[in-house]
Amino acid sequence: MVFMRKRLSDDALAYFREQGAKGGKLGGASGGAQAAANMTAAQRKARAQKASRAAALVRTAKRKAAIDAALAQLTDLERKRAQTKKKQAKG
Repeated sequence: MVFMRKRLSDDALAYFREQGAKGGKLGGASGGAQAAANMTAAQRKARAQKASRAAALVRTAKRKAAIDAALAQLTDLERKRAQTKKKQAKG
């Protein structure tokens, strides 16, 4: 079974070509830039502080995980050293 694609009208094609020439975004800016433009200074500050706290929590969690991993490795090394000393004492 063969499906034929519907062809857009010449007016629709002209409109889409014109919009594409503008950069392809219909409706203007969106996302963070648009949200910031619609906020007061106090709202932007509150949003930035919330993002900063969240980033700090992530950094702290990563540091804590790295420290825990390093301590675990040290614990393994200490255990191996203790076993080696026991073997040397028996030997």
